[in-house]
Amino acid sequence: MNDQEDYFETFSNLIDSMFEKTFAKKKKPMEPMTITEVPSEELSSKESYSSPDEYKERTGKRFRMTKDQKSRGLSRLEAFRETWGGSN
Repeated sequence: MNDQEDYFETFSNLIDSMFEKTFAKKKKPMEPMTITEVPSEELSSKESYSSPDEYKERTGKRFRMTKDQKSRGLSRLEAFRETWGGSN
């Protein structure tokens, strides 16, 4: 073999071994992420919206209730008032 063929074979073996080591490893499963809710007082101190419609108009997003608010049986408007302190 000439030098060029030796170089190619060595380089190929190196690449092959790197792929084998990388893809042979079992990857750890991702741990579930926990979502922490921001307290209502903290949210309302940043911005103030008078109604869900104003919130949507200013942010472009629809107001969504939290699971906690749903489980407590709040209406959408009551949940909005709790979160943003709206008056409507």
